[in-house]
Amino acid sequence: MNQSIFHLSLCNFKARLRRTLLNILLITTATTGLMTIAGFGLFTYVSLEQRSARETGHLVLSNPLQFAKPENRLMEHGLENLDAVKKELFKNSDVLHALPVINFQGLIANDNKSVTFLGRGIDPKEITVRGPFINLIKGSSINYKYNSQDDPEVMLGKGLAKNLSVKIGDYLTLLSNTVDDSLNGFDVKVVGISETGIPEIDNRTLFTHYQTAQDLLSTDKVNQVAIYLKELSFLQRAGKKITSAFQDLKVTYWDELAVFYQGVKNLYNTIFYFVGSITFVIIFFAVFNLISTSIWERTREFGVLASLGFAPKEIMLSLLLESTLIGLISMVFATIIYGGVSVALLFSNIMMAPPPGQTTGYPLQVIFSGEIILYIALITFFIVQLSTFLASTKINKLSITQSLMHL
Repeated sequence: MNQSIFHLSLCNFKARLRRTLLNILLITTATTGLMTIAGFGLFTYVSLEQRSARETGHLVLSNPLQFAKPENRLMEHGLENLDAVKKELFKNSDVLHALPVINFQGLIANDNKSVTFLGRGIDPKEITVRGPFINLIKGSSINYKYNSQDDPEVMLGKGLAKNLSVKIGDYLTLLSNTVDDSLNGFDVKVVGISETGIPEIDNRTLFTHYQTAQDLLSTDKVNQVAIYLKELSFLQRAGKKITSAFQDLKVTYWDELAVFYQGVKNLYNTIFYFVGSITFVIIFFAVFNLISTSIWERTREFGVLASLGFAPKEIMLSLLLESTLIGLISMVFATIIYGGVSVALLFSNIMMAPPPGQTTGYPLQVIFSGEIILYIALITFFIVQLSTFLASTKINKLSITQSLMHL
């Protein structure tokens, strides 16, 4: 009997091809929409995560008081013995980069104007590591090899460069307090102009080699070491190892410092859950209505089957097999379309509008994820099977006579 039920389901699938194709079209469209929305949501979260992690480092190694207590004097909570710290860090096979950072501030001036700046002394590798989240729009990056005999180099934020009306190759004067609270200054050469897309940062930020910053501040300390791992997925494992190796220092995970990321993530969670819930409800009722209508149109057919000796459970099983086949075909088509959309957007260079507080947009992309396909496939099959089960349950409650007389 099971073989006859399967054969019956297959025959019905072929015999009602027009209705079957309509069901497949609706389910494919709905499933593709869910996959695309989920893929865009995943891209949004991954982009936010990558941006925040690259700005601070996957892990940050610092004095325990660095983020806990304000400094009474400059670099009071700085890290010493940088070379020894880096040597120890690179014993960990998960570590890709260990980049020192110095945060400082002061005045930057030319012949016509002086403005305050927020300086960041870096290892020039940081510009490469941050990738698309800091855009070098003019000139070049800071020289990797530091030479105290050469002219100190700086990169200015786009807004700061515009405010000072400077161009590549111009010289400016940096003034800042030293760790001894005296004033120090020297001339620097502008080698590049960068843009993060956030005006508040671009209007004040200045990048220079961390050793230039040390010379300006008269110190051999750094504020912290930004640790970049080979894979972000190694975060917990690497964090435990580094914490064990530096018991007198503090290891801070990137998400503990990413206040902007946490706020935006919470906002997006609310938006995506709300939109996703509404979409799920709409799709459920659309699929339920279509499948129920399709099944009720076949009430007389089920009456004939019942009169031939098919039990109600066998009729229901036949319908569930049909809906399973429809669901499988729909999922295959939806996955192909979802993958096509993902690839097309990857090469289309369609840009999203700039987020609030930023001046640059970002490319519209949809991440192709097997996990998304699996979850949405389960949701789709649940909706299709539940709709089929509810509709067939009502029909099975009719007597053979009522089924045969149904119009």
